[in-house]
Amino acid sequence: MNKSIKCLPKSALIVLLAAVVLFGPACSLMKPGAPADPLAGNWEGSLTIPDGTVLSVFLEFYTDADGDYGAFLKVPQQSENTISVQDITLDKKALTFNVEEVQAVFKGTIERNDTFEGAFSQGGTIMPITFNRVQ
Repeated sequence: MNKSIKCLPKSALIVLLAAVVLFGPACSLMKPGAPADPLAGNWEGSLTIPDGTVLSVFLEFYTDADGDYGAFLKVPQQSENTISVQDITLDKKALTFNVEEVQAVFKGTIERNDTFEGAFSQGGTIMPITFNRVQ
């Protein structure tokens, strides 16, 4: 039994190969459904303070009209109010921000689209924390 195989024209193969070379690497960096912005969205983490109390910490990052990051922090066990976050910097994987209202600084790294980790420094105390993206 002789079956014939139809192939794409040479010009179509060249276009297909060019598309894979140009766009393939960009597509492989993101998981399906992952947001284009590595930081924007809602995040949750648990922070153990020096007296042993574990606090749930929520962050909501957004991008303003100028393309700059903004964020709000909330610690429901301490207050129902949200706290403004300042000086947010994401440089490659390094993430830093200040929470002036409580005189705290966060320094950490974002390794994936769904997790970042680091430490809050407040009043000379350094407290590690890992944040996970909330879906």
